[in-house]
Amino acid sequence: MEPNFHDGDYLWIEKISAHLMGFNRGEVIVLQAPDNPNTVYIKRVIGLPGERVIVKSNKVYIAKGYAAFALNEPYIDGDMVKGKTEDITLTGDEIFVMGDNRNVSEDSRYFGPVKLKSVVGRVWFRLLPANDRGTIQTPQITLKESAL
Repeated sequence: MEPNFHDGDYLWIEKISAHLMGFNRGEVIVLQAPDNPNTVYIKRVIGLPGERVIVKSNKVYIAKGYAAFALNEPYIDGDMVKGKTEDITLTGDEIFVMGDNRNVSEDSRYFGPVKLKSVVGRVWFRLLPANDRGTIQTPQITLKESAL
């Protein structure tokens, strides 16, 4: 999840509200890896239950009806170059997740949507390293109407 999270970060994961309140786009979560149940991944929520997510031409879109909205993602550093085109409609118990370092991230583009029951919790607080200690804020992600 570089550049925002690094190996060795000590994170506090909040497990209860994640399953009671649902998720917001942009939140950082921990989930059981769908491709390896003994592993956990840290990823960012991109698509919410029931949405249609399109990853195309280095951009992420949320389609609503006949309109497509490009995600403005301020936490991404650089362009996404690697990755296949994806067009998926999520069911009511699925989310679409992606890592912040899109060119090397194994995420929903590769293992598909994530079932809500696979989510361990949301990343709430960074304890270490001490110079980065603090609450993890969910960035304001805007949807800008765009042509695919």
